[in-house]
Amino acid sequence: MLEVHRQTRRPILKLVKTRARATLIPIIEKHVRCNSNIYSDSWRAYVNALNPRGYRHFPVNHRHHFVDPLTGSHTQHIERFWRTVKEQIWRVRGNRSEKLLKTHLKVIEWTYWLGKRNAKGVFAQMVHDIAKTYKV
Repeated sequence: MLEVHRQTRRPILKLVKTRARATLIPIIEKHVRCNSNIYSDSWRAYVNALNPRGYRHFPVNHRHHFVDPLTGSHTQHIERFWRTVKEQIWRVRGNRSEKLLKTHLKVIEWTYWLGKRNAKGVFAQMVHDIAKTYKV
């Protein structure tokens, strides 16, 4: 999961088979602009891999600190959001297949990216988008 913008909290949610560097770095490069700040835990897939690619990487080693004492960086926002995502997924019974999980992640993304634009809520935004797309 990538949290793209700290104020709007617009996530990018991808289901991956492995959390290896070869899998994660291309996803980051596709969705995150160069010169962006990236706050992460010290997962080996991206330690020493992001700065050379033009990102400002602020890793936090949770074995020692939850907030880095030198930079003040932390992953608490993204950890909390990930907990919310997992709770939403587990509430839906039968949502254990890869296809359904991918669909559910897309719905969560849509809710945060587009659904919050409308003051009347997600459903009102969906009706608005359908009407705009299909000229009802």
